[in-house]
Amino acid sequence: MLGGTCVNVGCVPSKTLLRAAEIQWSASHHPFTGITTSAARPDLATLVAAKDELVATLRQDKYAELVDVYGFDVISGRARFSGPDTVEVDGRPLHAVAFLVATGAIPTVPPIPGLVDAGYLTSTTALELQHMPQRLAVIGAAAQIHSVERDGPTRRVHFSAGGRDHTLAVDEILVATGRRPNTDNLGLDAAGIALDGRGAIVVDEQLRTTNPAAWAAGDVTASPQFVYVSAYEGALAAENALLGAARTTDYTGLPRVTFTTPPIAAAGLTEQQARDAGIDVKTAVFALSAVPRALVNRDTHGVVKLVADAATDRLLGATIVAESAGDAIQAAVLAIRYGITTAELAATFHPYLTMVEGLKLAAQTFTRDVALLSCCAA
Repeated sequence: MLGGTCVNVGCVPSKTLLRAAEIQWSASHHPFTGITTSAARPDLATLVAAKDELVATLRQDKYAELVDVYGFDVISGRARFSGPDTVEVDGRPLHAVAFLVATGAIPTVPPIPGLVDAGYLTSTTALELQHMPQRLAVIGAAAQIHSVERDGPTRRVHFSAGGRDHTLAVDEILVATGRRPNTDNLGLDAAGIALDGRGAIVVDEQLRTTNPAAWAAGDVTASPQFVYVSAYEGALAAENALLGAARTTDYTGLPRVTFTTPPIAAAGLTEQQARDAGIDVKTAVFALSAVPRALVNRDTHGVVKLVADAATDRLLGATIVAESAGDAIQAAVLAIRYGITTAELAATFHPYLTMVEGLKLAAQTFTRDVALLSCCAA
């Protein structure tokens, strides 16, 4: 479908519903008074309808209507390779000098006895719920589930935890065991395109597959599963395939955000990753309780951590756990990508009373006791 995972069943619809949940929570929690009040629960069907309208608008405005602008044809149908230089779309053969596979990923469903018969939700189908379940079980990648059974509208999950067997009665089950590359039924064998052990298309640094005429990009490979990685790789692979650009991938400073409360955002290397790479590192951990914006917000749950090369002072990685962490991490992305040192980061202007100031304060802690500084001291 035009727009791919992000627009249709990923980033856009999930964050649309998440924003509605944030507004609902904020309306019933008052950080200045500590008082919690009840607020009317939003109608889920109405929210889903609004989400679907936004998705349809973006798919039309940002994809369908741009086809003619860029001058290419869209052929709808199921495609699979029938040879190294041929693709069939619903039986229609198409020949080309270059191919780009960008079929994304699909939810992984573990082979739990009774799960299919009982029915379950995935990250895709959960976005279509019309009624809020009162009881929801989430099956993660490390859950020890024995079986699932259905008794009328109730689903019973039998599992082990803490050395004991348990049974949980719920209304819905959400399977959140990750996503796997969508490589089924593509005829990759006929095209001479190899897969790795988890079913991802094997590519080199230029995103070329084991078929010299085929490239692959995004979640169908073993790359980090982020929409901006897929977009970056898609453009790079297209330039290499059509223009012979010979560009290679570079993920330096790659950001990642988990949209929890508070959000968790990171960029570059973690401390462990840097040490595993043989780098002698130094770190700074700065509590959010010392960030003026967090104090003003009356929400000091969080932390900022920086990882730097001990020899060069170059920033290698950053993690922010705080409100607006996903926005604030971009400053760290640029610093890491362009080799900024922590001293340079500390000396850079950061707007006062914003969460991104936490990066500056954390950088200052490498050489100063920030507790002895005034609120906006340089």
